[in-house]
Amino acid sequence: RESTETGWSNMISSLHYSNRPPDTEFLLKALVMDGHVGFFRQIMRVSYGNSSIKEPLTIGRYDVTSIYGWDSINNYIYFGSSPREEPTHSHVYRIYYDASGPLSLETPLCLTCCGIEEKIEPEHEVDLWLRGYIHDSKNNILPSRSVKTGCLKNSAIFSTDFSYWVWECSGPETPPQVFLVYSQNNTIIHTLTDNYALRKRIANMSLPIVRTFSVKIPETIYNASVRLYLPPEVKHESLMTYPLIVQVYAGPETQATQADWRHGWASYLAARMGWIIALIDGRGSKGSGEKREREIWKRLGSVEVEDQITITKYLSKKIPVVDLRRIAIWGWSYGGYAALRALANPNQDIFQCAISIAPVTSWRFYDSVYTERYMGMPDINGNYLGYDQSDVTHQAVHFRSTDKTMRKLFLIHGTRDDNVHLQHSMVLAKELISKGIFFKQQIYPDATHNFQNVRHHFYLSMERFFSSCFDEVTKNDSKESLSLVNLFS
Repeated sequence: RESTETGWSNMISSLHYSNRPPDTEFLLKALVMDGHVGFFRQIMRVSYGNSSIKEPLTIGRYDVTSIYGWDSINNYIYFGSSPREEPTHSHVYRIYYDASGPLSLETPLCLTCCGIEEKIEPEHEVDLWLRGYIHDSKNNILPSRSVKTGCLKNSAIFSTDFSYWVWECSGPETPPQVFLVYSQNNTIIHTLTDNYALRKRIANMSLPIVRTFSVKIPETIYNASVRLYLPPEVKHESLMTYPLIVQVYAGPETQATQADWRHGWASYLAARMGWIIALIDGRGSKGSGEKREREIWKRLGSVEVEDQITITKYLSKKIPVVDLRRIAIWGWSYGGYAALRALANPNQDIFQCAISIAPVTSWRFYDSVYTERYMGMPDINGNYLGYDQSDVTHQAVHFRSTDKTMRKLFLIHGTRDDNVHLQHSMVLAKELISKGIFFKQQIYPDATHNFQNVRHHFYLSMERFFSSCFDEVTKNDSKESLSLVNLFS
């Protein structure tokens, strides 16, 4: 079990040593305070034999995600990080550091920002109406702040002598590309992978419109990152509206909205079914400092779920093509837990239906290493109340339909799940039945946590459930309209 007075302890990062003697110090990632906004992960140098002698080599309101290496011959340190206020982006940086000279903090040089362009004009009609309704973290109307295009998701692997490095550009506009770069002048000398065949194959495909932006979380100091997949045919002037489905994970220290090239089931639903898919990173997600991450400490299923509800409601009201009647949520594993918590929130009036796949329903039944890291101990002297409040089975009564939401639930689990045991779904099902609440449940014999051998049946079942749910909402509205017509005729 790991914990501190203000949250869990992060595992110490790997140590990075000089590539020339004498070795008198090493580098690691550590938390550094940046004023009232809290701690951010930075590069720290530590002296051998006296761990109290340590100093940060980077500082700022951004998290260093990885240290790629220390070239002590040329006095450079290479690392990966997200730019300030851009947690969805990831770049490769370099700082100058001479261990034999005086310490001086300098602004990191971005090695992968060279191909990025800033465009003021919207690229697509969608941007025109997003600009009028969605605001960024500074409350500027999008995209009045210049929209960045190019390679926004990057990683690197360096040679042992740091003469060369492999640059992987992972999106978001094109499939991943891999280059060999000469370190001395940061020049691409060879393209290792260009994914030409894939780019050619998708050139004429009707892929969804993908947009990523920030939204202020009301009554907090934080921003939420949002990624939208919109149907390719969506137009502002159209009278047509589209269902909105939130694809949620929301687990501690995770991130769903990274600016990579990614087309999975969300893209299929947007392009084939004509549904809008939203991914939301709120409190508890990584990339914006320790303070936001640890908002969920000892209270899993609370603020991270509230942010999903709040931002969904905001998007549904601000994006004119969203059908307010047809909004749903789905998640897998921790996301399944978050979907349950969202649907059963007694104050939510936005989600009509939810799909929960292999969900945790009570943290008392889950892996102790993971659970106690984020929740503490479940006893009277520990976080007994937190465990009770986070237990989905205690919320069973709130899965009942209300005047505003149907709250239809589809519960899916595999019998061979060795991560989240089948017990979780069964305990919740028992509670729902005892409360007289109807729901749909599908059990896959011998399926593990990833449902590898039943994916076709699995996804088709989900698609049919959402279609049925949206159809039922529409039919109910039609019946109410007819009733009003008969009343006044």
